[in-house]
Amino acid sequence: MRSYTINALAIVYAIGLLALFEFGLMNKSDAFFAASALIVTYTVVQLVSREGTPLFQAIKAIATDPSDYPRPTAYLAYLVAVGLGIFVMSHSLIA
Repeated sequence: MRSYTINALAIVYAIGLLALFEFGLMNKSDAFFAASALIVTYTVVQLVSREGTPLFQAIKAIATDPSDYPRPTAYLAYLVAVGLGIFVMSHSLIA
């Protein structure tokens, strides 16, 4: 149940961040920081869930191995949240 909550919060946070930045309600430096915080925090949560795995294998599994997640939606949630975060970061650098 905790996994569902974390995944849902990450997606809502990423979509909200994107909306605030694109509608001009958030400064670009604040958007960059918030997107960076999202990516770092969500990646650390994924690393902690792979506690017994060596670091390099855990990092590789997070990005490339959907079978390492408890459900396919968790993998999709990670990719969407990080993708939106990278999108906001790149737009804040360009804008």
